[in-house]
Amino acid sequence: MKIMKLNKLIMMLTLVFIAFTACKDKEREAETMEPVQGENFEDRLENARGNNDVVNAIESNPELSTFATGLNAWNVQDSIENVEGELLVFAPTNLAYSEVRQVEGQPMVEIDSEAIISYHVLNTSRDLEELREEIRNSRDTVVVQTMQGEDLKLTLDGNSLVLTGATGISARVTDSIQAENGMVYIIDKVLFPRDTSREVIITNEG
Repeated sequence: MKIMKLNKLIMMLTLVFIAFTACKDKEREAETMEPVQGENFEDRLENARGNNDVVNAIESNPELSTFATGLNAWNVQDSIENVEGELLVFAPTNLAYSEVRQVEGQPMVEIDSEAIISYHVLNTSRDLEELREEIRNSRDTVVVQTMQGEDLKLTLDGNSLVLTGATGISARVTDSIQAENGMVYIIDKVLFPRDTSREVIITNEG
């Protein structure tokens, strides 16, 4: 009888030991497993193209990192993100910024000023096709007012939209990003208003 009880006790201890060992093995396996990789950049970019606001869409595109830095320097939390209605942003690429040396006496440090950044932003719901149609119906030229306060001239070269700033520099639209609250059009030049030092205060009263 005592031998049977002893055998049962030994069997129970053996089962407990096996269970404990299995748990330890699982813990070691979990420790040695490589961490699951997060959402890759292409996924984030695709998400930005369809779902995010214009600021996130710009920040998600590596070709627009210089322009994105300028947006944030322009206290974007109190400006673009609080604008009522849709936005149309002409965002110069990093290459466009790298090509800028000096424009009408403005040093390189000024190219991310709020006046220049806001000169690339319109408070409008019009998209590229609507702008093209408007240009065709307006003797090949449309003038639009930017959030900076000065105008941009829009023309067509074939089917390509061409923007000409106040200093005579022209840029072409090369790509687009759809955002939740507007459109981002990537352009190949940085555009300059006449007054690059003015303070820009955005209100919803125009």
